[in-house]
Amino acid sequence: MAGSLGPSEKLVSRANYRWKLSDLTFTHLMTRVLMLEQIYRGFMINNGRNYHK
Repeated sequence: MAGSLGPSEKLVSRANYRWKLSDLTFTHLMTRVLMLEQIYRGFMINNGRNYHK
């Protein structure tokens, strides 16, 4: 995990992928909620179910 200054260069160089949710800063708990909602949204769309806009 990264601190308030972001991930270290050592960590970035080891990563296969980088995700950027936003230019904003979120708490770890809020990030979990955002990710869960996106996973749910993708699941609904992939299974042909309605998802609100």
